[in-house]
Formats: sequence, C-alpha cells, structure tokens
Amino acid sequence: MLMITSVLVPVDGSKYSEKALRYAVGLVKSIGAKELIVLHVIDSSLPYFERLKKELEREAEDILNEACNICRSLGVTCKKESRIGIPFIEIMKVAKEMGVDLIVIAQRSRSLKHHPHFIGSTAERVAVYSSVNVLLVKT
Repeated sequence: MLMITSVLVPVDGSKYSEKALRYAVGLVKSIGAKELIVLHVIDSSLPYFERLKKELEREAEDILNEACNICRSLGVTCKKESRIGIPFIEIMKVAKEMGVDLIVIAQRSRSLKHHPHFIGSTAERVAVYSSVNVLLVKT
C-alpha cells in the first residue's frame, strides 16, 4: 500500500503556487500525512543575482512566512526550506534529502501568467526527472 507521509510544495509567491499549496494542504489533511514542507528557491541564474541576493533572500523569507500562515490558517503546520540554485535541481535535491513521498507543484509559475496553456519549465523538469512522485496542480 502506498503511504504518503511527507509532501513538498515549492512556492514562488504567485497565485499559482498558492493554489498548489492549498491543494497540498487539503491532501495532507485528507490522507493524514505527517509533514508538509514548503520550499522557495532563489534562482541563482537570474541576471544581477549577486547584486540582488540580499533582497531576494528577504523576499524568500516573506514568501515562506506567507505560505506557512496559509497552512496554519487551514489547520496544518509546515516546515520552511529556502535554497539558492537552479529551481528544478534544488527542488529534486530537497525532495531526496528530506525523503519526501510526493512533490505538489503548480503547473506554471509567475513568469507564465500570460500563457495559460503552457506548463512551466521548472514544473516540467521536476515532473520528468524527479525520482519522487509529482502531482501537477492545474493553474
């Protein structure tokens, strides 16, 4: 029997990742999973990354705090993780390191808000290359 005890949700502060987070919270509650981990990855490939690093770190903390506030308001506690790197690689690393059973990720990110029928490259890469099961939330 498949047991899901730990769920990872990457968040980027967009309404799309919030939808995935809310879906994951509902899933965690319905199956009785023990752990929900929210992850924000600061993309180190961004132009001017070094110049913006401190600001991006503050933004990451705000995004994670808001995600955990949403979880708490829905009756679930969460663990926060922040990483710096290439998002799809860091998502898969965290999933492996923390032994998660499922990654719940939004179909697209804030960068694709004007392209409703596309799947984001991060979500696609995680879905294709992850050794952990992935649930794509339609956005």
